[in-house]
Amino acid sequence: MVNRFFIAIALLFLSTANVEALEIEARVDKNPVMLDEALVLTVVATGKVDRNAFDPSPLLTNFVVGNTSVSSQTRIVNFDKTTTTTWQTTLFPKTLGQTVIPPFTVDGASSQPIDIEVIPVPDVSTNETRDYFVVAELKQPSVYVQQHASYTIKLYLAQNIERGSLQAPTIESASIEQVGDDQQYSDIINGKRFQVIERHYVIVPEKSGSITIDPPIFSGEVLVRDSRQRFGLFGQTQTVTRRGPQLVLDVLPIPKEITGSWLPSEYVILSEEWSNNEEFVVGEPITRTLTLSAAGLNKEQLPEISQSYPPNVKSYPDQPSTASAQKEGIVLSQRVESTAIIPSQAGPMVIPGVEVQWFNTVTGQLETALIPPRSYDVMPGTQQPPAPLPQTNVVPTNTLEPKTDGNTEKRSDDVLIWQLVSAILALLWLITLFLFIKMRKPTANVSSEHSLPARSNGDITKAIDTGDQGIIYAALLKWLRSNDNVHYTDINHALIQPQNSTIKQALNQFIEHRYGNANNDNAVEELKQAVSDKSKKMKKANKIDKNVEAMYK
Repeated sequence: MVNRFFIAIALLFLSTANVEALEIEARVDKNPVMLDEALVLTVVATGKVDRNAFDPSPLLTNFVVGNTSVSSQTRIVNFDKTTTTTWQTTLFPKTLGQTVIPPFTVDGASSQPIDIEVIPVPDVSTNETRDYFVVAELKQPSVYVQQHASYTIKLYLAQNIERGSLQAPTIESASIEQVGDDQQYSDIINGKRFQVIERHYVIVPEKSGSITIDPPIFSGEVLVRDSRQRFGLFGQTQTVTRRGPQLVLDVLPIPKEITGSWLPSEYVILSEEWSNNEEFVVGEPITRTLTLSAAGLNKEQLPEISQSYPPNVKSYPDQPSTASAQKEGIVLSQRVESTAIIPSQAGPMVIPGVEVQWFNTVTGQLETALIPPRSYDVMPGTQQPPAPLPQTNVVPTNTLEPKTDGNTEKRSDDVLIWQLVSAILALLWLITLFLFIKMRKPTANVSSEHSLPARSNGDITKAIDTGDQGIIYAALLKWLRSNDNVHYTDINHALIQPQNSTIKQALNQFIEHRYGNANNDNAVEELKQAVSDKSKKMKKANKIDKNVEAMYK
C-alpha cells in the first residue's frame, strides 16, 4: 500500500509539471551597440512549445536579421519537469538612435520589449579602442551604365582570429566580381598595429538610377583566454561580427548622342601592326593586326573592329582573340584581329582607315580611336610567267601586235597621268603655302600677344605632376591646339599627326606605366622632355615664320 501511495504522488507531480505555465524571456548580449556591430538576440520559452513558433518578421523593420538557431532541453529535478526552447539570431541595426525589439508572443505568452541604443561608428583615424572593423569605399560616387565602378573592402584586425569569413556584398540590377587576390599588409592607426586584408571588386551596373550596395559582413572566431586558468593554451572562442557601411552608387544613363557601340572608359587606344615592314608585292600575303585596348571594360564589351579593303586586294580575316587582366583593381581588356592581305595588282594602293568611337568617362566627351588611311606602292611579283616556246614557220597573228602596243601605250599613259597628278599636287601645295603666309601676316601682333603665352609648357608640366589622366589630356589638347594652330577634335586626333609622334610615344609609355605591366620610373620625366623638345622646335619655327613674312612684306 505504501509503494502505491508514493507512485500516485509521483504521477501527480509529473502531471502537474506538464501543465506548467508558459513563460517567454528575451535578452541581448550588448546594449548599446554600434551601427556596424551585430547583437545576438536570445529568446527562451519555458514550457512545451513548437520549435517553429519563433517568428522574426517583426524585427525586419529596424534590423537586418541573420541566421536563427534553435535548441530544446528537458530537465527533471525532484520530480519537477522543465522544458526550455531557445532561439538565437543575429541582428544588425539599420539606423542610429533609439530602436526597439518588439515583444514576442507564443501561445498567448509574451516577452518584454527591449530598448536598444544604436551609436555611430568611430572614424578610422580615432578607432584605436576597437580591435576589429570593416571599411568599404567606392572609387567614384557615380558612373555610367555598364561602366566599371571600383569597390574596395578593408578588414582591420588588431588580434589574431581562429577562423573567419568576409561575405561579399549583394547588389540588385548590377553584377559584382572580385578582381585579383586578397592583399595583406600592416597598418598603424593611433599607435595600434592592425593586420589589414584588402579586397577589390568591380561593379557593372545594368540600368540607370541609384543602386544600394549591401554592407559586407565579417564573421570570425576569436580566442578568449580565461585569466583564471593557469595555462592559457586552451581558451574559449568568441564570435565577432562586424558590418561595413552601406553605400549608394549613382548610375547615369547612356547619353542620347551615342548611336553606335557604347564603350565607357577612361582610356581606349587602337593600334596597328604589319608584318613584312609594310612592303607589298603582288601575290605575296602580308598580315595586318589591329589591337583594341581599353581600361575599365570587360573583354566581352569590346566591339568588332570594322575593316574594309580596296577591290584589288584579297583579304582573309583570322579568328579574333580577346583577353583581360587587372592591375590595381582596374580591368584591362584587349581585342586582337588579324587579317591576311594579298594584293592582286601592282601600283598605288590605299588602305582605308579604321575608327572606333568611345566615351571618355574622365572628360565626359565622345572620342574616336582611329588609324588613318595609308597609301602604299605595290611592287610587281618576283615570279614572272614562263616565256613562250620558240615556234618555227609560224606567222604571228595580228591579235598579238595590237595587244603588245596597247600595253606599251597604257603604261605611257599611266606615267603621264601620274606626272600630271604630281604636278597639280605640287602646285596646290605652293598655293596653300602662299595663302597660309598671307593669312598669318595680318595677325602677327595678335600671335605675339596671345598665342605665345598659350604655347608655354608650364601648364603642361603642372598637369603632368598631378598624375591625373583627365587633367593631362585636357591641358595637352589645349597646348597642342595652340602650338600647331589646328583645332583638333580630341587628343587622339592631335596625337596621330606626324609632328606629335614623339609626344604620342611618351604619352603611351606614361599610360603603360600606369595601367600596364611596365614599370618605367622615368615615364613622367620623358613625357615632360617630349613636351619641352616640341616647345623648342616651335620657337625655331616661329623665327622662320617671321623671316618668311618679312620676305613677303
